[in-house]
Amino acid sequence: MKKRPKNSIVFFLILAAVFVILTGCPGPDDPEDDPDPIDYTDGDSFETEEIEGELTITGFIGSEIDIAIPPSIGGVPVTAIGDNAFSDKTSLKSVIIPDSVETLGAMCFAYCAALESIEIPDSVTAIGGGAFYQSGLIHAAIPDSISAIPESLFDQCQFLVSVTIPNSVESIGSFAFGTCTALEAITIPGSVKTIGDAVLSYCNSLEDVVIPDSVETMGTNMFQACEFLTSVTLSSKLTSIPQETFNGCSRLTSVTIPDSVTVIGISAFFNCRGFTSFTIPSQITDIGSGAFRQCSYLESVTVNPQTPPGLGEDVFGSNATGRKFYVPLGRGNTYKGAAGWSSYEADIEEQSP
Repeated sequence: MKKRPKNSIVFFLILAAVFVILTGCPGPDDPEDDPDPIDYTDGDSFETEEIEGELTITGFIGSEIDIAIPPSIGGVPVTAIGDNAFSDKTSLKSVIIPDSVETLGAMCFAYCAALESIEIPDSVTAIGGGAFYQSGLIHAAIPDSISAIPESLFDQCQFLVSVTIPNSVESIGSFAFGTCTALEAITIPGSVKTIGDAVLSYCNSLEDVVIPDSVETMGTNMFQACEFLTSVTLSSKLTSIPQETFNGCSRLTSVTIPDSVTVIGISAFFNCRGFTSFTIPSQITDIGSGAFRQCSYLESVTVNPQTPPGLGEDVFGSNATGRKFYVPLGRGNTYKGAAGWSSYEADIEEQSP
């Protein structure tokens, strides 16, 4: 039998190698063979607690700054991130949470000042309060599996520029985005029915916010100290402008009060220095103390209720010099004699026919 020349064998080997390169066929050690390319962080970097065959991560003792939490450790599935598990890990930069995880505990990534990004899977159905309090997140996306945003979720995340809220969310807890000073825009979906206190307070970069008509209740101090806020649309289902809703919104020049609102709360428009005129609609029955106090450029108030609304103390204190109230035709004397309004008697005039 004739032996095949060695140079022929080399030639065929070269052809085979060229074929592999050109066709992109993976070799035995090619990473494309791996269906899950995520490089999970070693399980030894985590402290855990096992309960009924499931693991909760209770702490992080590793030195990594970019971590991918493994879906299981020692063959036991990781289903929860416990309270304060990664709290105050100031060098942590990014986190990938596996789709085995169902709950994130309270304050679990709080005070992670360098944390810029986190991937939360749709498997997560509950997030604890303050989970990302004072973290360094820049962008955040809440998964579709969440129906309630807890209180202080992103409170004081001063680098947060944008956040995505899915249509699954029905309630937003108090201070959820409070003091997110870099937050430029937020879209509240039409699924939301309840908003807690001070949800957007001290968000100094916000300019325009729409509260959808699905919202039935809104807490106090909603937009307090949003200094660059110029436009707000309120839900048609609100029955009051709560206490200090717009306190310190110095660039806000006007607000249209929905027909559903009957009460303007205490200090609701306190220190809104952008107002030069304001219209109080006909259905308003009560105006709380200091509601328009220190609106120092407010010159004209059109008051449309036929019956004088009840007034708290110093409702219109420190308005512009010479500020006037224009009340319905034929109701001037009624207003001048009404409790609270009598102190503004000299400033009350009837509207023109």
